[in-house]
Amino acid sequence: MTQGRPDGTELHAFIDVDSTHKRVYGRTKQGAEYGRFKGIRTLHPLLATVCTPQSRPVIAGVRMRRGKAADSRGAPKFVSEALATAREAGCTGTRILRADSHYYNAGVIAACRRADAHFSITTGMNPSIKRAVHTIPDDAWQHISYPTAVPDPKTGELISDAEVAEIPQYTAFASRKTPGA
Repeated sequence: MTQGRPDGTELHAFIDVDSTHKRVYGRTKQGAEYGRFKGIRTLHPLLATVCTPQSRPVIAGVRMRRGKAADSRGAPKFVSEALATAREAGCTGTRILRADSHYYNAGVIAACRRADAHFSITTGMNPSIKRAVHTIPDDAWQHISYPTAVPDPKTGELISDAEVAEIPQYTAFASRKTPGA
């Protein structure tokens, strides 16, 4: 998992954080609860993995949650621990946290900044994000193709292409008051 290469350059390390639900059977299964899936007993762990372009993913952290706990509950601390584990495992280059919209909150972003890590976190649309998206020039969008098609949530049609762009002038949670201010 060491980041350095023989030529002295460093590689990126990706820290992926996600939640999962695993159905279990039996009334005495430790940690299993009824949660989001009505009438189904499941385990609800948060998972963090670390990988580099030259290594396979390894588990950096696992945390069990209660059945109906939000995915983001305790996420800032969990992210801090996963980023620290990546560094302790030898990831000395740029560390990039990747997460879905459940982790789009000020605490997770602050944890990344404290750890001097970059982040790529999906978010839903809100008025400030819509305004920022409308400022992106047409030539800034980059085409990407998914290796497998995904269904469109509205039409059910299979989609294998998308476009992405960066909004460098957008600062998430800029309107929040800082603690003690």
